[in-house]
Amino acid sequence: MKMSQVVSKVVVWSLAGAIGAVASPSVVRADCPSLPAIQRAAERAGGLSSPTDPRRRARLAALLPTVSVRGGQRLAWSEPWNGRIVDELDRAQSIEVRLTWRLDRLVFRDDEPRIASEHLAQRRARTTLRQEVAAAYFRWRRAELQRGAGDDAELDADAAFAEVDALTLGWLREACE
Repeated sequence: MKMSQVVSKVVVWSLAGAIGAVASPSVVRADCPSLPAIQRAAERAGGLSSPTDPRRRARLAALLPTVSVRGGQRLAWSEPWNGRIVDELDRAQSIEVRLTWRLDRLVFRDDEPRIASEHLAQRRARTTLRQEVAAAYFRWRRAELQRGAGDDAELDADAAFAEVDALTLGWLREACE
C-alpha cells in the first residue's frame, strides 16, 4: 500500500469522524440509495442543486417593473404691500409613484454574459462532483465485495463508505440505516 493511499484514508477517516460516520453498514443492502440518488444528495450538500437556468430567471425579472416613489411638500404665501400681515398661505403635498418596465431586458440583459459564465462554471462543478461521487461509490461497492478478506479489507470498506458519506454530509449513513 502506498503512502499516499494511507494518508488519503486517514484524511477520509478524520473527515468521516467529524461528521459522525464512523462505520459503514456491514453489507450493501438493497434499500441503500442508488448512485443517482447519492449524486443528487451530494449536489444538495455542495450547494449545486439549483436546476433553473439563471439567464431565464434574469429575463423573466424584466417583466417586473422598477418602482420609484417621490414625495414633496410646497409652502407658499403672499404678503400685502405693507408687509405686516400674511395675506394668503398655500400648502401642497404630493406623492409620485412611477412604475418603469425595461422590456428591452426581455431580449438581452447587460449582465447576461456574466450570468452565463457563472451558470457554466456551476454546471462544470456539478459534473465534476457527480464524477467524484461515482468513483467513490464504486470504490465503496468494490470494497464491500471484498469485505471479510481481512482487516485491510474491512478498513478499506469502511473508508470507502466514509468517503461517499462525507460527500453527502452524512445523508448516506442516515439513508442506509
